[in-house]
Amino acid sequence: MILIVYGLISLRAKQIHLSDVYFFCRLFPLVLVLGFYLDTATSSYNDLLSLVINVVPSIDMLLAVLLFFIMVNFHSFESVLLLVFAFVGQYYMLHAMDLMTFYIALEAQNFCFLVLCGLPGVTGRNSCFSIEASLKYFLLSAFSSGVILFWFSAIYLQTGLSVLSFKTVSADYDTSLHAFQILCAMMFKLGAAPLHLWVIQIYNGVKRNLLMYISTAPKLSLFGF
Repeated sequence: MILIVYGLISLRAKQIHLSDVYFFCRLFPLVLVLGFYLDTATSSYNDLLSLVINVVPSIDMLLAVLLFFIMVNFHSFESVLLLVFAFVGQYYMLHAMDLMTFYIALEAQNFCFLVLCGLPGVTGRNSCFSIEASLKYFLLSAFSSGVILFWFSAIYLQTGLSVLSFKTVSADYDTSLHAFQILCAMMFKLGAAPLHLWVIQIYNGVKRNLLMYISTAPKLSLFGF
């Protein structure tokens, strides 16, 4: 919130540059991942924790470095701020252990990408292709979000749990169908093969500097999850 207020004041006062906002937005992901490294370095080790410590921070650092280099190509306050919000959504999605937390983080990331697809470029003009890509992204992403939320609700209705551990559930209940449907909806939402045909039309209308980010970062965060 402080960053948003500072950016709006900077936009209104012509003599104040947005270099401070750009510097903070590029530095924030690296500082966040570094804090996670320092926090997990003092934790006790077990099998699950050692896997998290070894695998998850490497994906975190990869996402932070990718965002750092991608952000250089964006020169507006809105686009830089939305990229930071998208990284926060990816970070929480990567570390989520609850289904609703994962869903909210996933939607926060997709909302940022939806707006970024429709933002005007450097010239200040927006093409009809980018607007079409933004609308298609919104409609198809909302459809897959409804499917994911439906199966999350089905799991909660049958088990009474929303966490990613069903050890307390009776052995008579099989969650394989729910897991398969959720996996298909996630693959459709993030454009993973073989459910990737709809994203080709969206990628054709998205700017190239944004295309490199939305085609890699969401898949990395889902893989880590």
